[in-house]
Amino acid sequence: MTTTFRKLALGAFLSITALAATTLTSCKKDESCASGYEGSDCKTLINAKFIGAYEGSENCTIGKDNYTVTLTAVSDNNMQLTLTNLYNDNYVLTATITESNKFSISGTSKGVTFTGSGVLSGKTLTINYKAGDGVTSNSCEFIGDRK
Repeated sequence: MTTTFRKLALGAFLSITALAATTLTSCKKDESCASGYEGSDCKTLINAKFIGAYEGSENCTIGKDNYTVTLTAVSDNNMQLTLTNLYNDNYVLTATITESNKFSISGTSKGVTFTGSGVLSGKTLTINYKAGDGVTSNSCEFIGDRK
């Protein structure tokens, strides 16, 4: 009777092992989405979550202000955004998405050079940047909520 029990136990063990091996090999590994897309189906534009107007306050080494920054999609590049009104002076800059919820800023608008980065957390956008015209520079932090 112990021989029958051993055969039965061995058969059950082999069946479970085979099922586990089949299940493990049929699972998909984490696949990366194409550049500019994210989500479980890789069909969500990565820049979509950023798009909107953010009303907030800014604290700089030289001054404070309250205003609205607008982010819009760049039609031919899903990894970029157009950032309008940073520094509350209608500057238009290009932001490049660096992670799912982060972007970098580097460019010149109306003779002022900007460098910095932004983070979107829920509906709150935080942008830390420097602005300079070759004579003076200002370090700022803008924090705004989506309208």
